[in-house]
Amino acid sequence: MGQPLPKDSLLSKTWQYQAVYRHGRRQWGKGLTLIYVDNDQGQDRLGISVSGQKLAVRRNRIKRLLKEYYRHNRALPSLVAKQAGSCRGVDLVIATNQNFRPRGLADIQAILARHTGRSGVVAREAHDATTATD
Repeated sequence: MGQPLPKDSLLSKTWQYQAVYRHGRRQWGKGLTLIYVDNDQGQDRLGISVSGQKLAVRRNRIKRLLKEYYRHNRALPSLVAKQAGSCRGVDLVIATNQNFRPRGLADIQAILARHTGRSGVVAREAHDATTATD
């Protein structure tokens, strides 16, 4: 196991979620919606909203997998907002519904890669290095 996810990198208060829902831009996908808005914190933060899953075990597993993906791909909010390298931060809420049933981290990576146009942070860094030499 690697480094734990710092508490300040997660949205935890109701008013933080409400601000993202109220002012955020949305990207819809099968089983999930990505809602994001700039923040003044200077760092990216993640919020997770899992609905439509009747079993707590299933809800908690989805949250755990999304947090684990975010722990390894901390630039995810900026990639979704298409402003990587910005000095401002982005608040991102991943809202799932009953159609979201990932089997593991690989499924989550594939689903989120469709939204970011990348297969993860490693692919983005490789892409940036390639375009810098062109």
